[in-house]
Amino acid sequence: MSDTQDLLTGVATMISGVASDILWTPNTVGGGIAMKTMPDNPDRIVVLNAIPQTDDAVLPMGNWMIQIAGRGARGNPLDVDGFMDGIFLILHGATNLTFGALHVAQMSRYSSIPMGQDEAVRNIRIDKYSLDLDFPGTAARPASGF
Repeated sequence: MSDTQDLLTGVATMISGVASDILWTPNTVGGGIAMKTMPDNPDRIVVLNAIPQTDDAVLPMGNWMIQIAGRGARGNPLDVDGFMDGIFLILHGATNLTFGALHVAQMSRYSSIPMGQDEAVRNIRIDKYSLDLDFPGTAARPASGF
């Protein structure tokens, strides 16, 4: 897998048990965690996206952002906060994780933004996490960052 796939799959696995009906199955969208794009269904969903921020030119190290969008149940404005707060407890302050060949030195949340409701009266919130990463060495960046 690519670094992005390793990272998103690893984070999805970590957060899959936050709520009993927010479950994740690899390569599916209907299980409660989706990658990159928010589908119309199910109502309660978490969407993960990885965005590179900076990469060291010499060492295989960098800082990426994980954007986590959550959408709650219809007509329950606090639902999304319930499971997004649970995700925060798992991810914020996590250190020394390995996802495939990717090493996550540390991660921390740096913003949480309520986005209001969609047309189906489902509240949406977006949390952003900063991750310091060590990548496998390459010909251009052969030294290990950890």
